[in-house]
Amino acid sequence: MTNLLIIDDNDTDLFIFKESIKIHTISFQCSLCHSGDIALEFIDAFVLANKCLPKLIVVDYVMPIMNGLEFIERLNARFPNLVSGTRIFLLSVRIEATVERQAKLLGVAGILIKPVTLQMLRYLETCI
Repeated sequence: MTNLLIIDDNDTDLFIFKESIKIHTISFQCSLCHSGDIALEFIDAFVLANKCLPKLIVVDYVMPIMNGLEFIERLNARFPNLVSGTRIFLLSVRIEATVERQAKLLGVAGILIKPVTLQMLRYLETCI
């Protein structure tokens, strides 16, 4: 089963993601984090236990304290040798062109637009 980490400060969005995966029997082992700093702590423990990063990371762009791009920058700096084995997606209601360009420079695999849909989950399945 593929490890999927979802990082979003919105409890409702996290719930919808998790329940949609369960309802549609998408083949992910889903972990949820409410912020970028909590996600980095989770990833530290995950790497220690598994010697790799989760295969898929979906991170919300708009979050307090650390936005999605800042999280990706810190992740890249912290695990430069492991990031290439992970597909990272930036998630938001709307992404401006400048943010999309920055995301591409950071190695983001794609942009996902909220809300979560079955089509989005099926797409993520094809990315593993």
